[in-house]
Amino acid sequence: MVSTLVARRALKQRKRDIVIEDMHHSFAALPLALTSPLDALSPNEPIPIFSGELALNCDSRTLYGSGDVSFLWLPRPRVVFRGVFSGPSRVDIMECHTLCVERYEPTEALIANACCKSSSSSTEVNGILNETLRPKLPGGELGEIRFLLTNFSSYFGEPVRFSGKPLAMARSRWRLSIEGYEIAIDLKERHKELEDNLKANGGFGITNIGRVSKADGMLLNMEDYETLSLLPRAL
Repeated sequence: MVSTLVARRALKQRKRDIVIEDMHHSFAALPLALTSPLDALSPNEPIPIFSGELALNCDSRTLYGSGDVSFLWLPRPRVVFRGVFSGPSRVDIMECHTLCVERYEPTEALIANACCKSSSSSTEVNGILNETLRPKLPGGELGEIRFLLTNFSSYFGEPVRFSGKPLAMARSRWRLSIEGYEIAIDLKERHKELEDNLKANGGFGITNIGRVSKADGMLLNMEDYETLSLLPRAL
């Protein structure tokens, strides 16, 4: 009798192990959810774009210094920069200026204010970028482009799994195929919490992370980048 009970329990345990193993295999086959280093940002929090060395070109000279570039939501969405440039050179806000940032194409900049600091022989400059900040593509091509969506409604999509969380999944992927491009858009893991926050308090928050690649596996070039830069607006 005892041996029979032991055998039955052992059989049940083997069945459980098989079920668990099958579940792990099924989850391992799911694609990983898209992630972003900006996942932790709160609603309306500025998005950091760049921090480091800057060069400000104007009609007659170039100023060199350091600072940062960021995207602000309020009072209206815009890309701004702040830099401290060496030398007490006066910055004429009426001149045409171009901001040069490492890994990005030179961009037309509008100077909001400039303050010369005599104590440190430097000039602090704040401004707004008038053009899109376009990245310099390594070798002129990219394997994929990732983008962010704000205040996007929730939906029920294809399943994805979360890295570092065993058996954690969500049906949060929306897939599109458009004119030779493959597009995947995932809800953020804490999308519902963020959506409720935005409904209660208003403003802007990153709700989705997207990825674009070519359906044929070829690399994306600058022409593709220019075309795809309009995609988030269309969505």
